[in-house]
Amino acid sequence: MRSRLSRVFSCVLLFSAVTSSSIHAADLATQRQLYDQAKAALAKGNSALYLQSKVALADYPLEPYLAFDELSARLPSASNEEVERFLADHGDLPQANWMKLRWLRQLSDRGDWATFERYYSPKLNFAELDCLHAQYQLTQPNLRAEGYALTDQLWLSGKDRPATCEALFTRWAGEGQLTEQKRWARLKLAVKARNTSLANNLASGLVTLSNQGKLLLNVAQKPELLEQPQLFQPADEAMGDIVSYGLRRLAKQDPEQAMALLDSYAATMRFSAAEKVAIANEIGLTLARRYDPRALDLMTRYDPDLKDDTVSEWRLRLLLRLGRWQDAYDLTKRLPASLAGTNRWRYWQARSLELAQPRNPLGMQLYRAWPRSVTSTVSSPLTTRRNLTN
Repeated sequence: MRSRLSRVFSCVLLFSAVTSSSIHAADLATQRQLYDQAKAALAKGNSALYLQSKVALADYPLEPYLAFDELSARLPSASNEEVERFLADHGDLPQANWMKLRWLRQLSDRGDWATFERYYSPKLNFAELDCLHAQYQLTQPNLRAEGYALTDQLWLSGKDRPATCEALFTRWAGEGQLTEQKRWARLKLAVKARNTSLANNLASGLVTLSNQGKLLLNVAQKPELLEQPQLFQPADEAMGDIVSYGLRRLAKQDPEQAMALLDSYAATMRFSAAEKVAIANEIGLTLARRYDPRALDLMTRYDPDLKDDTVSEWRLRLLLRLGRWQDAYDLTKRLPASLAGTNRWRYWQARSLELAQPRNPLGMQLYRAWPRSVTSTVSSPLTTRRNLTN
């Protein structure tokens, strides 16, 4: 009797589960249909169907996307409370930042800076909003210094900035913040980015560096002009910037010629610290990727302080490939933290010491300082040196 009751009870539970599942499936199917219909209507500017279906779609996973479409369509007339409620509920939607961009733009137009500042964040990564934020800072005496610093950062770009930024730059310049050196610095970035229209505009505004600006534009078009050293006098820092850029452009076309010209200019030209690192990066790496030993001397001379991680790694790779174990070990000891802590270069520090000084016990100590399993993921120079360049 008990066995029969148990079987009956099991059947009732199974029937109940199947019935519940069928009802849920039907509800989900209905919700999908409602969602498709509401989305199509919203795309045509009709929000009535969505508003009528909100309760039925309340637990539907894609409902927030309909809420986004509905609010976006009427954002100019929406209240701050409505937008803030949406962002609180659905701020993690991929499209939410685009709504913030439009809304913050409207807040700035209305002069509602208190709300703007509450929701603005540099993490939104919109240059337009960064410029509006800086513009607000310049109106506040206690924030003006921060506004100047932020505007400096926004100015230094080879890209075109949004129209909103131009108003900021005009005010910033009017308050005496746009120096000839800042204009020159942005011109170099524009030339490097091949932004011809911006470069021409910036060059036309130069005063004391007017001739250098024109020459930089010419070298950008014809780097072979470097073969006429008389054009690049006096050998001041601005002229060094021009020669450095021309050499780096030329290295992509003719590395041998770039190296020969670099040797002749190096004795007389004043390269800035940044330009020296750039030379090491572009000309040095061009040679290093061809496994040309000359790259070592060039990268050592022009990036002695290991400012560029890519250059530093290629110096090590080339030393290892050439079997210069002691030099490689010495260089691993000088690596910046961003490289020194990686498994790859921790391994090669130990391995290069072992090969350079087989009897030095420090080699084994370096091996024991980290998990042995790491060694299985790093190539041995005794098996193949080709893996050093991977």
